Amino acid sequence: MTPTFDLIIAGAGPAGLLLAAAAARRGLEVAVVAPHPEAPWTPRYAAWTEEVRAARLDDAIAHAWPRVGVRLDDARSHVLRWGYATLDNLRLQRLLLQPLRPDAIFDDRALEVQHERDGATLRLASGRALRARAVVDASGALRALLQGPAPRATAWQTAWGAVVRAQGSGLPTPEQATLMDFSGPDPQPAFLYAMHLGDDRYFLEETVLIQSPAVPHATLRDRLHARLRRTGVTLLGEPEAVERCTIPMNLPLPDTTQRTLAFGAAASMIHPATGYQLGYLAAHAAPRVADALAAALRPERPDPDEVAHLAWDAIWPAHARRTHALHLLGARAATRFDAAQTRTFFDAFFQLPQDAWSGYLARTLSPAQLIPVLWKIYRRCPDDLRAALRGEFIQHPDLSARALLGVGTPDLSSTPA
Repeated sequence: MTPTFDLIIAGAGPAGLLLAAAAARRGLEVAVVAPHPEAPWTPRYAAWTEEVRAARLDDAIAHAWPRVGVRLDDARSHVLRWGYATLDNLRLQRLLLQPLRPDAIFDDRALEVQHERDGATLRLASGRALRARAVVDASGALRALLQGPAPRATAWQTAWGAVVRAQGSGLPTPEQATLMDFSGPDPQPAFLYAMHLGDDRYFLEETVLIQSPAVPHATLRDRLHARLRRTGVTLLGEPEAVERCTIPMNLPLPDTTQRTLAFGAAASMIHPATGYQLGYLAAHAAPRVADALAAALRPERPDPDEVAHLAWDAIWPAHARRTHALHLLGARAATRFDAAQTRTFFDAFFQLPQDAWSGYLARTLSPAQLIPVLWKIYRRCPDDLRAALRGEFIQHPDLSARALLGVGTPDLSSTPA
């Protein structure tokens, strides 16, 4: 007999399990399908403490700092009094697996979804089949189950970092993590992301926020070591762990007319100007989408097309599409900035009131709130940065109109005529 569920989620990373746990807590029968679904996660996840607490994930906090620092050069820096936290992957994974039935977690690979009049069948690599009233692709940016061509990114965030034992005056303090340190002679807009992990242990990472083409990890590793030598930091032995990160920053939105749903990177929910995702998914998107699914699946025989329509409206509501389009315009402009322009831009950005810059970073501003914030940044920028920002609206009128009028965003892998 084919097992039947309210909801099947293909993918067992943080995005998939955040939605699975939220849906299970609302009474839905949820299955999760992924190769090695309980394998440890290797990336280092971080979020604003406010987001972690809003999602009731306090028990997953590994380290927390009451403030973070942004250093632009020797003359310009900002202290952001907004809590920041890194997460313990194992504790987070266990918290999200708790609401799920152990016999509804399948170590398998989802191959395809077949939609029928009363639901969907998910076919697995093992030859098994599962039935559900709704299926969500949470497999990441490759979108393994969604219809349409594979998405193409044209800009990436890349980083190379390591957990190390170190000493020196250029290291972050226990009370303040380093969100971005752009100081130094490098003409490329790369920055140090760093935090104290206790005793003489630190996480140190060289990051390029957004660039096209992607900066190689080896280049970032060499830049990090050069930065540490320049600032008088001495490494004490070999790294405990190394992290290599590549995030697609401008994936187009999926086709929201299809019955297969998406969540997380598969739904292009990465913040296109920062690369962050987990905090927003945990605090805002997963509860919103789980509420919509629970309501849509409440009838004994729900209409699958109506379920998909309501769910997509929760995944990408109109206001989120508008803010996403506005973020994309800013992100595209950032790919043209050199190091000096990047420093000047962030100096203007962090001179805004805290509720403005924090709302931009956490995606809590409505479009009506976001547009005046962007205008304030624009007014604070010098002429060369203003020209770059204006150029995005001029060169991409379709995207600009969609940002302001509140409809979907196009595929940005090519430039509109």
